[in-house]
Amino acid sequence: MRKPNPALMKPILATEVRKNFSEFLDRVVHEKPMIVKRARDHVLVIDLVLFQYVLPLRILNPRIRIEKDDSITCMIEALDLSVHAEDRSRAIHEMAAMAESAAVRFFVDFAGWPFNSVRKAQVPLILSILAHDRRALMRSMYGARVDAPGRDPTNPFGYTEDIDDGEDDFAL
Repeated sequence: MRKPNPALMKPILATEVRKNFSEFLDRVVHEKPMIVKRARDHVLVIDLVLFQYVLPLRILNPRIRIEKDDSITCMIEALDLSVHAEDRSRAIHEMAAMAESAAVRFFVDFAGWPFNSVRKAQVPLILSILAHDRRALMRSMYGARVDAPGRDPTNPFGYTEDIDDGEDDFAL
């Protein structure tokens, strides 16, 4: 188990926190995160607003794909989630609900995560979803990268090489 760098963040003993719990929470909310030490255990206590800043929803990296029939597929690949809907708004709404549901299911079984490499990699994503409300989750998805059918994702604007046909393409 890693310990905090005492030169940077000196842990507070759990007995001190217990004696002055209200003051301790005020310091965490209004000043800075704190580390609490109990025996060999170290716990980081952080204000939710700061936590939302540290783990923003953009780490989910959602993708939206416009299918050939103009329906929409919304994906969060790191969580192996995918939703198919008739329009973008519906796909985003359904993906937000699915992501929340997945986060809650994963969180219930949180104790086993540190021992599973796939789950361990998903911890920041799950905690980010749990720390934000559904509206924030949906807003973050509206900025998702959009892939259209038949387009090369490495060339999103569809540029092609200019074909030299002997004519001046910019003649007036």
